[in-house]
Amino acid sequence: MTFVGKNGTQLINLLDIPVFDNDNWRCNSCDERLVYVDSYTVGDFIWRNHFRHYAQCKFETEPETQSHIAMKAFFYEYYKKRLGLESDIEMRIGDRIADVFVNFGGNKIVIECQASPITKEELVQRTNDYNQLGYYILWVLNADNRNFHITF
Repeated sequence: MTFVGKNGTQLINLLDIPVFDNDNWRCNSCDERLVYVDSYTVGDFIWRNHFRHYAQCKFETEPETQSHIAMKAFFYEYYKKRLGLESDIEMRIGDRIADVFVNFGGNKIVIECQASPITKEELVQRTNDYNQLGYYILWVLNADNRNFHITF
C-alpha cells in the first residue's frame, strides 16, 4: 500500500488531496503500475484511500501493518498540516524509501515507523544509509505490537 503515486510527472499524495480513479498511476519508487483504492472499513479499522501495486514493488519487503500505516499518516499530517513544516511521505532517498521526511529548520530528518520485528543489523544499516546522505533519523517503535522485537 502506498499514499504517493504519479501520473506522468505529477506526484499525488493521497493524504493531501483525494484522487479520482485513473489507470495511469505509477509508483514513485519503482515506476510500476498502481491502482487507486477508495477508503473502506474492516472491523474497527478504516483503510484510507490509497494506491496498491498490481505486482509486488521491489522496495516493499513485506505487507504494511495497520499500525505502520497509521503511524506514517499521523507523523506526516502532524508535521505538515499541524506544524506547517516541509514534509513528505514515502520519499525515496538513495536506495531507501523513508516513511516520513521532515525539513526542520534546514535539518533533514527521516522518521522511520517500525511496527514489525527488525534486526539490530538492519536498524544500524538503515540508520547509516540515511546518515551518509546527510539525514538524521528518528525511529518510532511500536512496542504495543506483540510481535515487535529487535534482535540483538
